[in-house]
Parts: sequence; structure tokens; C-alpha cells
Amino acid sequence: MIKKVFTPAVLVGLLSASASFASWQGWTTPNGLNFRAGYPGSWNYNNVIATLPYCAKVTVLKCSPYNGANWCNVTWKGQNGWVSGKYLSRDNSHCVQQKPNSVPKKKTSTY
Repeated sequence: MIKKVFTPAVLVGLLSASASFASWQGWTTPNGLNFRAGYPGSWNYNNVIATLPYCAKVTVLKCSPYNGANWCNVTWKGQNGWVSGKYLSRDNSHCVQQKPNSVPKKKTSTY
């Protein structure tokens, strides 16, 4: 009989791999977040695909640490790219709907 033994390193690797496949919905927190073709250190990091607006809904595919910051691979409007994870939220409670400016009616004078 052969026993399969998993070392803690193998278990951590398996758990990390399975967690990386779970995508989640996120929303951007600032206005003007750079949506890049690559993460820091990659050859296409400087290629900004788009500038994401405040509360843009994205699908987060995975996040990876780089120099103490989290960088997330996301999909937005059918495009794949990278954003800084510190500007993503798992809920949209910060997204406040702005009411249209109401223009006061002019008073008409009656003489």
C-alpha cells in the first residue's frame, strides 16, 4: 500500500492555485484608474489601455503581490488588463448615484 503524503508546501501550493481560479466582481474606487496591458516589471506595463472611470465594474481574475503592492488582472468591457489592487473594492457601496442638478424654476412676477 502506497501512502500519499502532502507536505505543507504542497498544500499551500494547491490552495493558492485553487484560490487563483475564483474570479470576483469588483468596482474601482478612484476616477481615472490606469488600466494597463501589464503588471509592474513586465515589458508592457507602460502601455495604458484605458483610464477607468469611478465605479467601473470589473471582473477580477487574479491578484499578485509585486514590491509590497497587489496588482490585479481584470476584465473590463471585454478587455483584459492590470490595475492596482488598492483601488478595487469587492462591493459597490461607495458608488453613490449622483442626482441630476435640479434647476430652480424662475419666478414669474405678477403685477
